[in-house]
Order: sequence, then structure tokens, then C-alpha cells
Amino acid sequence: MLDRTQAPAFSPITHINFLHTQKQSLDNQIPIYTLRAGEQAVLRIEWVFEAGNYYDQKVGQALFTNKMLLEGTKNKTASQVNAAIDQYGAFVEAQNHFDLAELVLHCPKRFVAEVLPLMAEIIFEPTFPEEELSQLKRKQIQDLQINLQKTAFLAGRAFRRAVFGEKNPYGKTMEIADIEAIDRADLVSFYENHIYQKPMEILVAGNFDEQTLQMINRYFGNFVPKTKSSPSNNFNIKSQTGSFFVEKPDSLQNSIRVGKVMIKKTDENFYKLIVANTILGGYFGSRLMQNIREEKGYTYGIYSSLQSFRKATFVAIGTDVKAEVTQNTLQEIYKEIEILQNEKVSDAELQKVKNYLIGSLAANVTTPFAQMDLFKEIHLHGLGYDFYENYIERINAVSAEEVLSVVQAYYQKDALVEIVAGSK
Repeated sequence: MLDRTQAPAFSPITHINFLHTQKQSLDNQIPIYTLRAGEQAVLRIEWVFEAGNYYDQKVGQALFTNKMLLEGTKNKTASQVNAAIDQYGAFVEAQNHFDLAELVLHCPKRFVAEVLPLMAEIIFEPTFPEEELSQLKRKQIQDLQINLQKTAFLAGRAFRRAVFGEKNPYGKTMEIADIEAIDRADLVSFYENHIYQKPMEILVAGNFDEQTLQMINRYFGNFVPKTKSSPSNNFNIKSQTGSFFVEKPDSLQNSIRVGKVMIKKTDENFYKLIVANTILGGYFGSRLMQNIREEKGYTYGIYSSLQSFRKATFVAIGTDVKAEVTQNTLQEIYKEIEILQNEKVSDAELQKVKNYLIGSLAANVTTPFAQMDLFKEIHLHGLGYDFYENYIERINAVSAEEVLSVVQAYYQKDALVEIVAGSK
């Protein structure tokens, strides 16, 4: 009989099975990356364009252009596009990121032949109708007005501006005036410069067959890609340091952000940074969580996260607290950083964090879609699968001395920016 008073035996993870994508080319040399796996007869196809916010000439161009792709074509209205997708049990989403833009299709395998012509129509024949654009602008203004009442949103915007600089593509923020200034001509210009018959990448994951790839080639391999437009944005990072306050007088809570630009994923010290940041605030058992949530009771949660864009990585420590404990919370954040800079982490805590990191990665490879997401992450940064395949070895190799060194090098208080949004 199972003895439930005894915990199951623990054995460390020594290997994770990563499925490698296969790279092929369409007739026009458009690259297509495939990952064939899964029992369910469902697949995900992604069309990836160099058309993220990074390429904006006017703030909001990329966002509105990508969203408006689904709002009507030469042959179909927005409602007809939606109805045509829905009738086949499919789902299409336009995703806009800082570096890239994506159209993502989830579709039953048996209806791919019916849905792919529609996707070609959406990508190659959008009309950007004025009425739908006006509706989308009104919705975005309403959403922004709501978000501007949230201290977390205010702190996040101010943090990016301070970390990257207001003119940096990663630091720019959208205002209501920016939304109002967008017109159809801006969308058409952005579409022609960055999407229409421009180089793209196609990613296919799930349960599909060779016929699916042949159909993709039929609809997306029959044009000659035009020269890719280069961004004219200046990428100089002009980080600020010190403390900044964004006032919202009626707020019952304050939002805190502390951080700075960090080393990129390609840096040899990045694995050490992952371990150090996780100890500080990267998981539920972290130093910041134990101190500020469990011991002090200042917050429901506090995390320190590493976020990587193509051209920069930054760390952000974030939490929400009552206004009266804001300064106490900041003091405890800096206190925990200082402890990590002066005292070696114990072997037991270091091993616990390593087990957590390796287990978290193992939990993210359970579906073909998740495996493709891992590929996208390394592909964006020009890395190979060795980033993951060496992950266990490199994480386990991080020593307590190296954690100490990394925190000393990258978490110096005078290099951090501190943002508080809320009430004084």
C-alpha cells in the first residue's frame, strides 16, 4: 500500500528532449520552419514579419496596421472574414511585439485547405477600411484611458522610458494624441514598407502532413520578395538612474519598478545572471518574496524578471503595495540586493533554485506549440539549440562565488532606476 506520509523519491532532471525544427524554403526562398509532433489533429501556423513597434515612423503605426489586417479584404468585410474563419473551427490572432509582428492561425488539420486561401487574402489583400479603423481607434483610446488609471501601467511606461530613453524604440509610449493622429495612409505606408511581399518567416507546429506544406507553398511561395525595409529609428539607449515618481493622487496602492538594462542572452554570463536573478526575485520562494510578502506582509507578490528583446535585455523588479509602506518596501529590496552582493548563497538554496530552473524548462516542452515557442525565443536572438541543450549543465555549473560576482557587477544601486506610481 502507498505510504502517503512519505514524500516520493526525488531524482534530478539530467536530460530534456528538445524537438528541433526543420528548415525548408518555399519556391520563392521564404524560409519555413516546421515541427511535426502531437496526437491531436490540430496545427498552428505563424506568419512572422519584421514589422513590430521598432519600425514605427509614427507611434502606433505597427500596432494599428497589424490589427487592421483582420478588418477586411478586397473580397470580404471584417464580419465576413471572422465568419469564414469561425465556420472551420479556426482562430486567427494578430500579435504585435516590439521587434516583430505575427499572424497566428490555430486550425484543425482537416480544414487547412479551406483556411489557407483566406489567410493569403488577409496578408496580401487587406483594405484597411476607414470605418473599422475609426472603431479600432475608439477602442484603443478607451483601453488606454482605463489603463492610465492603473498604477502598474503608469509605472511600467515610466520604467521603459527611463531605462531606454524616450526616443528609443523600446522606450516610446503611446498617448491618446498618437492614436488620434493615426490615419489610413499611415497604415497603407507601413504595410507596403514592411509586410506586403516583404521577406517573412513561416512557422508550422503540430499535426500536419506534406500536403499542408505544399498548400502553404502554393499560396505563399509564388511572389518575389521585395527588399526588406531597414528601420530608420535611432537605437541609442539613454538610460536614466535615480528615483522618479508618477503621481496618481486617488490611488489606494503604489506600484514599484526597479531595474536597468542588462547583458543579452548571447553573453557568456547570462546563465549566471539567470540563477542570481531567480534567487533574488525570480520565483515564489525567492529572497524578495520571503522578505516582503511572507515576513513583512507588504504585498501579495513581488518578482524580479529578465525580459529580452532582440537588441536589449533588462531586469525589472516589480510589486504593488500600500502607499504608506512604499519606502519600507524599497529599503527591503535594496537590502536583499546588498545581502546577495556581500554574502555567498548557501549550497542548499543554490541547489533549490537550480532544480526550479531546470524543472521549469522541462515543464515548457510538453506540447509542439510550446516547443516552437522555445525555438522562436532562440531564433530571435540568433542563438542555436545549444542554448537549451547545454542549459542543465551550465545552470548546474554556476557557483555561489559566481552568483556573488554577478550581483556585484550588475545590480549596483547607483546604476538602477526606481519608479513609483501612485499616491504620496
